Parts: sequence; structure tokens; C-alpha cells
Amino acid sequence: MNATAPEAAFGGAPAGGPKTIRSIGSCFGWLLLSFGLWSYAWIYNNLTEIGNATGKDTNATLKTVLYIIPIVNLFVLYFTWKDVKEFVEGTGSDGFSPILYVILSFIPIVNIFILVSVQNKLNGAWEKATNGAAEKAELGTFGLVTVIIGVLFWIGYIGIFVIAGVASN
Repeated sequence: MNATAPEAAFGGAPAGGPKTIRSIGSCFGWLLLSFGLWSYAWIYNNLTEIGNATGKDTNATLKTVLYIIPIVNLFVLYFTWKDVKEFVEGTGSDGFSPILYVILSFIPIVNIFILVSVQNKLNGAWEKATNGAAEKAELGTFGLVTVIIGVLFWIGYIGIFVIAGVASN
């Protein structure tokens, strides 16, 4: 398999295709609910799926771990966008500029639309790569863990304001 023919990994149109489609609403919801931590699961899952489809070693685990480190995470983001771009273009879909997307990721609110754009491109690429057989992705264990941790952060964050409000009275 090569990066220009991901459909070969699935034989064109598999029965019950790979679970790789993620709704934009779900992505936004998981990010919000998880205090942003779900982005680690998003990177890991997408790079793993792309690697499985193309036979390319996307270093999903390493990139996910390195994404935690400030400054290094910029390079991880670039190489993640680059892997996604190569996969998307390999299906015949329109790509994007990884460098531009990293730069735009620094702009609040715009950075949300970057994820939306990338996820839309991925969804379209998976539809092409599987001849429409790709199915909705599940949250998965890693995603669930990030959401639970994020909810605990939210509870703590809100709890601090509630305690501060009570203490000030």
C-alpha cells in the first residue's frame, strides 16, 4: 500500500467500512466537554487510521505524547496536518497548507474552524477511499478517558468559582 492509494487498504468498498467518519458537532462537543483534552484522542485516532489505510508509519503514539510539550507541539501539529494532507490528496480530494493551518491555529475562534476544516476534509477523503462505506467513528477508550478527565476539570473549575462566591459572602 502507498499513501496515494488508501482505498487499497479496504479493497475499495468493504462491508461495514472502517469507523472513521466524525461529525463536526461531535468533535466540537467532545473538545468542549473534555476541556480540550479530546484533541489528543483525535490526533491519535486519526493518525492511526491513516497509517492503517496507507501502510505509512504515522507515529501516532509518539506524536500524541509529544503534543503535550510546549513548542514541540507546534511541530507535532505541523506533521499531523501534513499526514492528513497527504492522505486527503491521496484520495483525490483537495488538500490544504499545513503551515497555514498551524499559523491559523494561534488565532482564537479561528482555531476551531481549522479543526472543522480538517475534519471535513478527512470525512470526504474517507468517503472516497472507501467508496462511501466508511462509518461513524466511536468515541473509544482513549477518547472517553480524555472526556472524563476534562469533565473533572470543569467540575473543579466551576467548584472554585462557587467556593469563591460563597466565601466572599
